[in-house]
Amino acid sequence: MGRKIAIFFLVFFAAAGTHGFQEAKQWIKLSPSDGRFTVLMPGKPSSETQDYGEYTDHSFIADTGLATYEVGYSELTKTIPDAELALDFARNALLLLKDSKLLSETKISLSGYSGREIKVASIRGIFKNITRLYVVGNRMYRVRVIVTPANKNLSQDINKFFSSFKFTRPNERVSGNRTTEE
Repeated sequence: MGRKIAIFFLVFFAAAGTHGFQEAKQWIKLSPSDGRFTVLMPGKPSSETQDYGEYTDHSFIADTGLATYEVGYSELTKTIPDAELALDFARNALLLLKDSKLLSETKISLSGYSGREIKVASIRGIFKNITRLYVVGNRMYRVRVIVTPANKNLSQDINKFFSSFKFTRPNERVSGNRTTEE
C-alpha cells in the first residue's frame, strides 16, 4: 500500500515539468465541467487526463515563458480517510523530485477543506515551486506555480492565480475531510 501511495504522489507532482514554454497571453477563467473549481490562468492551458487504475489525474497547465502555472486534481476510487496524512505523503513526494529542498510548509484551508502551502526550491537554484494542496473527499487538488530565480517580479501574477482558485461545487459526490477553519 505504501508503494502505491508513493507512486501516486510521484506521478501527481511530475506532470508540470513536462511542458514547454509559450508566450504569455491574457488571463482566462478556467472552469472544467467535472473539475468543481474555477481559476484564472495566464492564457489557454493545455489539459491532460491520465487513468492509473486506482486514481485518475487531471491537469491544466499554462506556461508563460516566465513561469509554469498548473491546477489539477487526482480523483481516487475511494474517499481519502485522513487528509493530514495524505498531505504529508504529498509533501514527501514533492521533495523526492529532482534536487528539492523544503523552504516552508503552512497549513491552510479553503471553503473548510484541509490544505497545505508548500514552498520548495531546487538545491542548485534552478527553480522555485509554490504548491497549494487541498483534500476534498476522494480528490486531492493542486494549485502550483514553478518559477526560476531570475523571475522574481511575478508576485502579482502568482497572487492573482492563487487567490482566484475557488471550489464551485465541492460537496457534489464528496464527504469527509472538512475542517472548521476558514
